[in-house]
Amino acid sequence: MQAAAKNSKLFQEYIGAQFNNVKFSDVPINPDVEFHFILAFAIDYSSPSTPSNFPTNGKFNIFWDEQYLTPAHVSSIKSRHSNVKFHLDGIDVDYKQFRDDPDTFTHCIGRLITTLKKNGVISYASIAPYDDDQAQSHYKALWRSYGHLIDYVTSSSTHTIRPPLSLNF
Repeated sequence: MQAAAKNSKLFQEYIGAQFNNVKFSDVPINPDVEFHFILAFAIDYSSPSTPSNFPTNGKFNIFWDEQYLTPAHVSSIKSRHSNVKFHLDGIDVDYKQFRDDPDTFTHCIGRLITTLKKNGVISYASIAPYDDDQAQSHYKALWRSYGHLIDYVTSSSTHTIRPPLSLNF
């Protein structure tokens, strides 16, 4: 079963995860598209100040630049641009390293998405399949079993949002 392709004018921008002093005002906003800033990150890696970012085996750390992306900054950008949205109601699955087989990944992530949607915690789910054979095998297995619950596929190289069918899983 495959999800129907959506034709939406949606742009999502991951902001603040690199701690490089990026401000909302640094990002051009097209008034003709719905614009989502994404600043809630939970990443399975060590802190950005650690010279070697290594997987922490399931211990997720929160990442975003709290100095430049405060609640006051969010209110300000929303008041200037009615098309800018902030919702903490989605999940973007973006694994690049795997210790388990595709079936285990599919089962765990699929159940997570299913449970979060069923309980109303999230309204959408996206995946970001990395251009790597191992990652592709895991994401293709996830798509085959849970594609009906995945709303967007994010291209990791360009961060362009596309309807899921465009990647021809």
